[in-house]
Amino acid sequence: LLARRRLKPATTGRWTGGGLYCPVLCAIKTHGCGGKELGVRLRIRGKFIGILLIVAVLPLCIAIIGIEILGFRYYKRERGRLFQSTALHLASALNLTLAQHVNQLRAWDAWALPSRALATRQRAQPQRTDEQRQRRIRDLDARWPKLNLDSPELASLLTNSLAGQLAALQRVDPLLAEVFLSDDEGELVAMSEKTSAYGQADERWWQRAMQVRHGYAYLDGIAYDESARVFSLDVCLPIRAENRPYDPPVGVLKAVLNASPLFSSIPRIPGDERPQHQVVITSGEVVFELFRDDFQPLHEHIAAAVAAQLATASSGWLEGALDDRGRRLIGYARLDLGANLVDKNVPAGTPPMFVSVHDDLAHV
Repeated sequence: LLARRRLKPATTGRWTGGGLYCPVLCAIKTHGCGGKELGVRLRIRGKFIGILLIVAVLPLCIAIIGIEILGFRYYKRERGRLFQSTALHLASALNLTLAQHVNQLRAWDAWALPSRALATRQRAQPQRTDEQRQRRIRDLDARWPKLNLDSPELASLLTNSLAGQLAALQRVDPLLAEVFLSDDEGELVAMSEKTSAYGQADERWWQRAMQVRHGYAYLDGIAYDESARVFSLDVCLPIRAENRPYDPPVGVLKAVLNASPLFSSIPRIPGDERPQHQVVITSGEVVFELFRDDFQPLHEHIAAAVAAQLATASSGWLEGALDDRGRRLIGYARLDLGANLVDKNVPAGTPPMFVSVHDDLAHV
């Protein structure tokens, strides 16, 4: 009605000739404008609150993601380095343990007992041509498997004075599963127990031991020894005449070390119970698993790809799948058995080996 009549409010708010002031209409207009301003204010306030939430929460999310990704990577790297250090320690401990056993054999050789016994035997032997000597070796080799302990040929090698010294060596070092001495033609001179053959000159270890320089040894293995019936590491020492260290050897002393207790004698590092500790050759065969009593040597394998990676450096750490148990964190170190004991000019008789310390990546 007001709009139809086009009434205009007067300054006094009363009806006048020029129009009528309507408080209702003004109130309607006033409240309409206030509603729009309120909506705008609410939208601005919501945006402001949203910005504050984003500013507060976004850095927290970034920090959480950074800790999850970068923090785990850092932790994994440090665990890998710890496994690497453990592998280096175990490799060093294995070398020191082996050196103790080799030095005991060296000490016996230093007494000049084997060289004197070989010299005495050589003087007592009747003069024979090379052909006669080889014929005798072939004859004994053919009859050797059937000889028993009462056979004169066998009894003389087990009961002579030098054989008694070999038995004494075994009492001092229980890891010596078998010890025997051969001369410069490969014939047996003394032994702690019956060997698998009489003539030794056709064996690789004998041929290489005869090439070893004074002060060094030759290591062979690790393999199953038929005569000693153990997984063995063979230590071969060339025997030279007394006071003539640079002359050709007059014989070879071979000691068969029982490798299982040798590797098991390494003490475990406290707090390192969960990871597995293995000695692995580059072909992937697991030679030994340390700190595990029921392990059978050379019965387990690791993935060929991981074994190939181990051969690329002397030590390090990596991620890989050793078998079907999933990805594992692996620390490794090269195991140079007898590194300071063997003659580098003679080909090695032991395969390249590594100490591997590993654990499930999900549990690291």
